[in-house]
Amino acid sequence: MVFLITGCSGVTGGSDFEYVLEEKVAPIVIKATRNAPIKDPGLKIITYVGSYALEHYLEHRKEKRFEPENDTVLTVRQQIDGAEQVTVFRIDSERKLRIEMNGKFIQDVERGKIDIAVDPEVDSVILITDFHDEDEIAVHGDFLVSPYPWPGPTHIDLDTGRTTNDRDDTVDFRSGGLTRGGLHGVNGALVARWEDGQPSRTACSELPPGQWKEKTDYTMSLSVTYCIVTNEGRYGFVRIASPNSYVVWEHPGEK
Repeated sequence: MVFLITGCSGVTGGSDFEYVLEEKVAPIVIKATRNAPIKDPGLKIITYVGSYALEHYLEHRKEKRFEPENDTVLTVRQQIDGAEQVTVFRIDSERKLRIEMNGKFIQDVERGKIDIAVDPEVDSVILITDFHDEDEIAVHGDFLVSPYPWPGPTHIDLDTGRTTNDRDDTVDFRSGGLTRGGLHGVNGALVARWEDGQPSRTACSELPPGQWKEKTDYTMSLSVTYCIVTNEGRYGFVRIASPNSYVVWEHPGEK
């Protein structure tokens, strides 16, 4: 749902302006791997425009190819084989967004343009959320599942972002080893397949009880998203990719 508010007095000059109030942007997770181009996250709200060598990107920018229209242009700069490369996305939203990378706050970004420089020495996870979203994120990141049968199942604690191949009876999920494919909830953790884009906390929390399962589909097809509830009762989602990315929200009022 979109609301258009007109005839309000602007804070800079007192003139009238129009402001579009859209629905909140659900969290977007982008993985930037060392020395490798960024993969298209495959979400409806974010469109992959392309990857460019720096000089080609600057040429196209002079031609105003990347000027925002009614959305936000996201550019991510990386070092690939010693040369700077720029990946361009369009986010279908005019709302103000908040950017974090590797759990650290980057900047408040006004509607229109976001530019991020990735550290070439580490793998990075970029988290984009709605600036005005009252749902605080407890933890986010990514994890890989060890192939069957060695070195055994991967134990995943999404309340803390911890993964291990050693036996751990406090975790939320297990995968691989003798349990083979899929994510298997333990200690009360559950999953529910999400069919449309990337969910919000409210959307996951309002899924009917009949949709929640103890385990995902056996194959865990790439680009599929699951709402999850951890064994500590926090809602989140896991997006199946290589690696898998996840977001877990705080309990309301937890912070």
